Amino acid sequence: KQCLSKSFSWAAFGNSVVAIMAGLIANKIAHAGPMTPVTDVIYKGGYLNPFDLALVALIMCGFGAFTLWDENYGETNDNEATNGKGRGKWHDGLKNALTTTMRNRDVLLCGIISSFFEGSMYIFVFMWTPLLKSFLVDENGDLPFGLIFATFM
Repeated sequence: KQCLSKSFSWAAFGNSVVAIMAGLIANKIAHAGPMTPVTDVIYKGGYLNPFDLALVALIMCGFGAFTLWDENYGETNDNEATNGKGRGKWHDGLKNALTTTMRNRDVLLCGIISSFFEGSMYIFVFMWTPLLKSFLVDENGDLPFGLIFATFM
């Protein structure tokens, strides 16, 4: 229990550092070269580079998780709900989570508040780039979105 606050503070700090570095790297590779067509509908380079790099990172992390992590089945109880392998049906966890959420007012309110917060964050994420571009005098101008993102972090 003593280490919980330190763990959360290090996680938040690490999250911020990684977000800032990701923004700076994305800004750098987005301006590494122009966007050029490969076919009529497929392009490479330019603002697509950060997404390509994110895809490479996703594949590497997925491979690492697949090869290095063991499956965690949680606690097992020998009752009639198990399927013979020591695990319950696939929907038992969902039913348990729904029941807990509906019976505990604090959990329900925490979920509602989190949903509103995440919804407002997604609105911000999708709207900040068009808003900043609307203030440009030159319609064809370019903004350093990665640097702006890193500054937000």
